Amino acid sequence: MLPMQVRSGDVTPLGRFCVRVCYKITCAFGRQILDARLGACPPGVLPFNTSDLKAMSKPPKEILLEHERFELKAKSGGGLLSYEVWGYEGKGVTVVTRYNLAYINPSICQIDNGRVLGFDNAHDYHHRHCMGDIQPVEFSSYQATVDRFQREWLEIVKATQGKSS
Repeated sequence: MLPMQVRSGDVTPLGRFCVRVCYKITCAFGRQILDARLGACPPGVLPFNTSDLKAMSKPPKEILLEHERFELKAKSGGGLLSYEVWGYEGKGVTVVTRYNLAYINPSICQIDNGRVLGFDNAHDYHHRHCMGDIQPVEFSSYQATVDRFQREWLEIVKATQGKSS
């Protein structure tokens, strides 16, 4: 049986459900995956038999996994520690999609809204803020980033102990 051709916007019966062929499919799968699986189909045309395309499932809904703020006492360096983590949980695994870790202390750093140290992955890349300077960082895992953040803010507090009021 030869596959029927379906043009963008057509609704086709496919077993127990219908598939609406539209631009969203290209967005959901990405052009490279579609091109690899569909071969020489012209743009906007998909084969009727879409069994090659794995079951289209929505990406898991991103939720706020952690949002904590700790006000530090003066003897602990003062300032504020902030942890904001977004992601999803599925099949016993937690996946972090966005994070923002910050040590804020305006008595140490007056620029960048008092952010002395921070790590985040906003703007589509992993980077480190340190007293107004922003540098890209190599990312291996979220836990490694948290460990590095905690190590570095403790070093900053030790180095500035007694210097800030």
